[in-house]
Amino acid sequence: MKKREELKVLLIQLRKDPETTIDELKQFAKHTGLEISQFDTLQVFEEDAYDTDKLEQYDALFVGGSSDDADALLIEDTPLFARLAKKVIRAAYERKMPVFASCFGFQAAAVELGGKLIYDEDSEEFGTLPFSLTDSASDDLLFKDTQAPFFAVVGHKKFVTQLPEGAVNLVQTDLCPFHSFKFTDRPFYAFQFHPELTKQQLLEWLTRYKERYFTDKKGFFNEEAFLRAVTGHVEVPEANALLGKFVDRILLA
Repeated sequence: MKKREELKVLLIQLRKDPETTIDELKQFAKHTGLEISQFDTLQVFEEDAYDTDKLEQYDALFVGGSSDDADALLIEDTPLFARLAKKVIRAAYERKMPVFASCFGFQAAAVELGGKLIYDEDSEEFGTLPFSLTDSASDDLLFKDTQAPFFAVVGHKKFVTQLPEGAVNLVQTDLCPFHSFKFTDRPFYAFQFHPELTKQQLLEWLTRYKERYFTDKKGFFNEEAFLRAVTGHVEVPEANALLGKFVDRILLA
């Protein structure tokens, strides 16, 4: 059995902005209790290919979120970065290696492994929202001691409407019936919300990129919308704890 300091993780990152990319890596390291040096990253916007045999070097695959994905998972001519991410996710699934997939990773895993995804702007979920657990979570390794409802950082307009075969649903909201799934025959977990992000990180990102997120097509910055977006959030300790539980109860078990 490996020690914590011996673990090695591959993190797929899907962000074009260097500062956000570094922030995301730091958050994954912080909440797993691992050192940044224990992560290697696959920057899919910078690579054309990946030799999936390299997965043998790692104890787990993590997949992060993306603010640059547009409709990559919904169009027939899937962009290279999304094809590359899905290829590595598929390879990890077939190897039955431990996987922790967040946000875009959740959507990509669902699509690649046989589920269905739709776009629904009218049902957008954003902020630090409450989540409930399904009956399947009661004896799950990660969720069995999670207090419900719990809060997590979330931001999405795409919804999984059907899980892959062999997957069970663990978390839901009133608007979104599928917020986390696992496979019953392998240590593969996916989360539509962001277990790696804190309230503080959310506020920092919204402030850093407020011009991008709150400027309309005519170039008008919507100050009122920005202020609404940064107001009313809560801490999300139960969600953040999932990463440490994944390491302790799966990778080190």
